Amino acid sequence: EDVIAIDLDNTSSMVLGQVGDLMWWSRQLVISPDGTTLYVFGKTADEIGMFYSFDLESDTYLGAVEHDPVLTDVALAGFDAQERLIGAWWSGVAEEVIVIDPDTLDVEVIGEFGDLYWWTRDMVMSPDKGRLYTMGHDESEQTKLYSFDLSNDEFIAGLPAPDLFDVTLVGFAD
Repeated sequence: EDVIAIDLDNTSSMVLGQVGDLMWWSRQLVISPDGTTLYVFGKTADEIGMFYSFDLESDTYLGAVEHDPVLTDVALAGFDAQERLIGAWWSGVAEEVIVIDPDTLDVEVIGEFGDLYWWTRDMVMSPDKGRLYTMGHDESEQTKLYSFDLSNDEFIAGLPAPDLFDVTLVGFAD
């Protein structure tokens, strides 16, 4: 996979480099809080789960570390105040909100997204409010906007949102 820079004024692009032997990924990547490093969970051509990093200042592939296979399916949203990755995964019982140490890949479950049963794995964080949001359905297929408070690690609400079926969350407007 190539890392590219796109000029938003004229849509020209430039390849900055490649993310090692990354062959498959779930479009879940994040950039470090200081904007210098890109991180992504993915797989090699041999289906080995890896955690990749790429330096955005020097346009250099930094390397990859093999990880527990369950991390391949983590949906990432960004970083918390302690610079841990924030994500979510299906535990087999609930969609859990997790934090991951990017240096050790240690995982800590910090809560759950309530009755979330099905979703597109899109999440956005509100740095101002310290909240994580996602769209999805409960088991009865009711569409809801789910929110999780990152400051005290607790599920806030799954608010009914029937008109927002299949909406992709990408960020916040000013």
